[in-house]
Amino acid sequence: MSVKKYYIVGLFLLFSMVKSYGQITSFSESPEVFLDELSKYINASNKPMKPIFEEFSEDILQNSYTQEQFAEIREVANMMVVRK
Repeated sequence: MSVKKYYIVGLFLLFSMVKSYGQITSFSESPEVFLDELSKYINASNKPMKPIFEEFSEDILQNSYTQEQFAEIREVANMMVVRK
């Protein structure tokens, strides 16, 4: 996945929050748990969001991102929690 697409996905996630996931203060470092938490946090079942989140999830689970990129994605997600 290109760096440009990586940042577009990150920005989309940042601006597409729909509802808060409980009292989460930060997302897990485990990709599987992270995806579950993020899905609930942004309401990924939302019809426009669903196909994008499914592709993003596949990329995460297939290690399409380096550990550094995943850390940055997680950092952006954690910023969403702080700014909410």
